[in-house]
Amino acid sequence: MNILVGAPNANFDIEKMEQKMVTHPGLTKEKLFFANQSISKADLKSIDILIGYDQKLLSAMLSDPDSNLKWIQSLSVGIDYYPLAEIKNRGVRLATVKGIHSEPIAETVTGMILNQFRNLSMITNLNRWEKPTNPFKILPNKTAVIYGTGAIGSRVAEILKVLNVNTIGINHSGHQAKFFDQTFTMDAVNDQIKNAEIIINSLPLMPATNKFFNQPYFEQFTRQPLFINVGRGGSVVTEDLINALNQHQLGGASLDVIDPEPFPSDSPLWKMDNVFISPHIASLFDQYGDQALDIFSKNLREYEYDGALLVNEVNLNR
Repeated sequence: MNILVGAPNANFDIEKMEQKMVTHPGLTKEKLFFANQSISKADLKSIDILIGYDQKLLSAMLSDPDSNLKWIQSLSVGIDYYPLAEIKNRGVRLATVKGIHSEPIAETVTGMILNQFRNLSMITNLNRWEKPTNPFKILPNKTAVIYGTGAIGSRVAEILKVLNVNTIGINHSGHQAKFFDQTFTMDAVNDQIKNAEIIINSLPLMPATNKFFNQPYFEQFTRQPLFINVGRGGSVVTEDLINALNQHQLGGASLDVIDPEPFPSDSPLWKMDNVFISPHIASLFDQYGDQALDIFSKNLREYEYDGALLVNEVNLNR
């Protein structure tokens, strides 16, 4: 198998991934190519598998009728940045690394909540021995509404339950999920949601979630909740978020994803004391590459044996 490794984002260290791959015991028989190196047209045609993402090289492969591309191993859970229609039309398969993000993102969310409730950033920014004017809050008996009850949302809920937080899960069907006291559908509007102190978005971007968090959504809350987004920036109308903060419909926001990215430096969000912004890094951790390669290796072994992708294959027909 010929494998091409692309960089899915600016945070991706492709040279470090190369070091891991050339010594990985499950990849000793494969011929490896890397997007930061020179690749001939003949080599590009020969690629069987793309790991990660490179817009230019992927477009070239999908538009070439002689391309040998068979499947793509995403290095993320979100796949909205891939040309999914073209991938489907070419009969190329797609798998993700779903599952490895739940711990780092859940820990980031917990840190975001404690940062806001305990005024940690505000204290740091004062640069003097002075108590912030904002009230200090504790977590027991607070209510958190978590949009998305999959691996990430469930791990967030599990941690919050240890801290005696009431957890409400939101998913498409309203089905019950572990670590959630209650679950509701996406269109649910009730007092339990309206009175929540914490709102967390961990949903992927799809038609049903695009611009879901907008002015009518923010207007429903009664307790000025903290809004956290570790899902996708496109699920939130940024101007409506700014207005909700200015009108005190929200008590604060912690945003690891935002629309657009990179986020412009002249946005008023940067100057708000009750807003924390990080550059789409909540999922990163020191063993990311190792765990992603382990998933890929399992898929590769099975694919070479009987053509199956056992771990996290995406259903492109939905």
